[in-house]
Amino acid sequence: MAASLARPGGRFLDFGCGRGGLLEAALAQGFDAFGVDVKNAEWDMFSLGVRVPGRVALFSPDASLPFADGSFDVVTANQVFEHVPEPEKALAELRRVLTPEGILLALFPVRETWVEPHLGAPLVHRLPEGSKAERRLLRLARLLRGRPVTDAAAAEECAHVRRATFYRSEAEWRRIFGTAFRLHGRHEAAWLRDRLPGASLGRILPEGLGGWLSLRLAGACWSWRPLP
Repeated sequence: MAASLARPGGRFLDFGCGRGGLLEAALAQGFDAFGVDVKNAEWDMFSLGVRVPGRVALFSPDASLPFADGSFDVVTANQVFEHVPEPEKALAELRRVLTPEGILLALFPVRETWVEPHLGAPLVHRLPEGSKAERRLLRLARLLRGRPVTDAAAAEECAHVRRATFYRSEAEWRRIFGTAFRLHGRHEAAWLRDRLPGASLGRILPEGLGGWLSLRLAGACWSWRPLP
């Protein structure tokens, strides 16, 4: 999707690059691509640095990104912003490192999303912590994933996700992004057509309904241009 929004060969940054799948895909498509993640990331950043030497940087969440102003033509953030406690600061940094005509592509779940993606459990991110409904849905999700079905295991997993995930409504996210960016496009319907197993569903739905449904099935998929 990023390739359809920016010219291959341009400078590309994957913000929250994790294990590096998107970074390596961008390099394969001809982008001059780099990745950045926080220093306390849970995955093996060393092996990623070996696979793509000189392409990965680490930073502290309270520090500036280690790049000069206007360094990148496109920035991606795939399933990242729901884990950022102070997104306004992160967005200000991303605006700084983008060129004036650059683009930010962000994909992340919102409060309206039906299934909590980290747990695979429906609606638990919208329920009171420790409630009976939450416990039942967590047990069901663990059963379907072949994990131990106990209240203790489910509660521990859910508590970890709640500590690391900050759910906000679609309207709140639009306000937050609007502090540093202007909306360029919404791509939920395209995501639905291209990614879900029943992709034909997305092709027969009206564009507006496809976006509404995709937001609830998978979350937001938005592109943004920097404000002056």
